[in-house]
Amino acid sequence: MELAERFWNKVDRSGECWLWTAATHDFGYGWFRLPHKKEYAHRVAYELAYGPIANDLWVLHRCDNPPCVRPDHLFLGTHRDNMNDATQKRRMAFGDRQGMRKHPEKLKRGLNHWNGKLSDNDVTSIRARRAAGEGNNALAREFHVAHSTVCLIVKDVSHRLR
Repeated sequence: MELAERFWNKVDRSGECWLWTAATHDFGYGWFRLPHKKEYAHRVAYELAYGPIANDLWVLHRCDNPPCVRPDHLFLGTHRDNMNDATQKRRMAFGDRQGMRKHPEKLKRGLNHWNGKLSDNDVTSIRARRAAGEGNNALAREFHVAHSTVCLIVKDVSHRLR
């Protein structure tokens, strides 16, 4: 079966948006398996309709519907164009609408973070020992963190340690 036929067989064209019905990414974008890699379905749809896409360009949705692969709902742009498009359509959360501000309790810190190395007790100990005169380099070596991490802990710049 030809690639285009295999692709379009996985699309529901019954509505305004042509929806991808096969495998999808966590955010709803379709996946399509090419001979040597997986590719986003909307990128494949664009290429089938209009030709190759330059490596630095993204395929954006006019309809803002991630599973949509209808070629006339798609257009090319840069990452910046995508961010500007999302901002203009109010799909980006800024200020108090941002997830970390709305739900700070969901923010994983310390040993609960996938890359966390220090417990709350470690942080308290680093601050107390630094206040008592121990050097940043010695503390960094002992706790297996970067010198800059000790500096941020001492300055209590917790927003930089996320």
